[in-house]
Amino acid sequence: MKRWMHLVGFLIKRRGKDSFTIGYNVVFPMVMVLLLGYLMKGSYGTYISSYQYYSYVMLPFCVLMAVISAAYAAKEEAFTNTAIRFVMAPLSKREIVMAKIASATVVYSACYSVVLVVLNLMFKLSLGIHILAVIGLLWVECFFAVSLGIFIGIGMKNFILVKNILNLPIMVFAILGGCFFPIGTLNRWLDKVFWISPLTWVNRGIFLLVYDEQNMLIGITAIMLLLLGSVIGIAAMKCFKKEEFLHGELPSYEK
Repeated sequence: MKRWMHLVGFLIKRRGKDSFTIGYNVVFPMVMVLLLGYLMKGSYGTYISSYQYYSYVMLPFCVLMAVISAAYAAKEEAFTNTAIRFVMAPLSKREIVMAKIASATVVYSACYSVVLVVLNLMFKLSLGIHILAVIGLLWVECFFAVSLGIFIGIGMKNFILVKNILNLPIMVFAILGGCFFPIGTLNRWLDKVFWISPLTWVNRGIFLLVYDEQNMLIGITAIMLLLLGSVIGIAAMKCFKKEEFLHGELPSYEK
């Protein structure tokens, strides 16, 4: 356990110092909220502003995008030709995978928590005490996204191909979840299609909690994401192969 904690601490420090982590998980969501809020200014009436709307829906979208960041983090040692150190160290496969999931979840979640607090102050979101529940949901979603990213990353050989493949379903989920514009329909069959997206569950859960004081959906969503993330994390540990961990190619990466 002590050995694992040292590894987690080491990876947290490395993730926290990475400019890519800050840019992708702090600057990017802030820019997206400000840009979309400005472009859609005046389109949401007086009850909720465009900046408030995108503050709620952009963060879950960016958290899901962390799948790509986690997939990269899973093979970072291979890209930098330092993976042999992990393989030769007295670390089990479970310790390596769990350390990567834990460290990435902590760093990415902390970034999004800071962004939410800043947005809450800037645009006077109606969060109140509910901000703790929303932050908790973002942490659970981040755990799910990181687990999935690590699971995909530990066995990948072509990062660019995987990255391009992942972008498509994430963008579809974002559109179905109303991350770029609200979507509503009276067709009950079409409405069921929207619930395919995990972002639909997350976003509607947040709105129901904040504006209707209903916490059931956000609770169900958090439990589902926690269970799915745990199952995927266990699968990642089972599928981890040290020979695959050593292999990694990233064009134009500075070694």
